[in-house]
Amino acid sequence: MAEKKIEKAKAEDDVSLLERLFDDENDDNLVLFDGDGNEIELEQIAAVTHEGQVYAVLHVVGDPDEEVLVFHINPDDEESVAMVDDEKLGNKILEIVLAESKKSAKK
Repeated sequence: MAEKKIEKAKAEDDVSLLERLFDDENDDNLVLFDGDGNEIELEQIAAVTHEGQVYAVLHVVGDPDEEVLVFHINPDDEESVAMVDDEKLGNKILEIVLAESKKSAKK
């Protein structure tokens, strides 16, 4: 996948991207569109908040070589997202996801 900036999420049943990401019952894949309008199907790994911002950790379906990707959810347009290019921020988000995962496993 050469172009990794994702611009719009596919609306499903009038449920926002945030609602889908934070719905513990929802394990459906997401369909996002790149800048050229190509559909990309992504598996939900996690959604977290950090410093008042919302991030989603996703994996491209059918691409075993692709690692997880971290996306920032635009607070002004919850259906518009962009891949996090800042490696330090991306690693921080992954640390948060791992910490939350460990907490959940202990329960």
